[in-house]
Amino acid sequence: MVINNIMELTQLAQQGLAGISLALIGLSALVLNQLFKLMGNHINHNTEAWNKNTEALAKLSEKIDEDIKAQKETAEALRCLKL
Repeated sequence: MVINNIMELTQLAQQGLAGISLALIGLSALVLNQLFKLMGNHINHNTEAWNKNTEALAKLSEKIDEDIKAQKETAEALRCLKL
């Protein structure tokens, strides 16, 4: 009788541990899923920001080139006036 009770308790404990293990595996899967979603969102956001910054730098470079050209033209005009 006592041996049967001990065996039943052992079996219940093993089943409980198996259930807890499965629950932890499931919880880990959910956490990893959320982590990968979060990482994906950050990557998308950073990619969009990178693209916007690249466009802004291209526009700034064009503006600088235009300003340099205008300064050269002004310098040339001043040289012509001095002659």
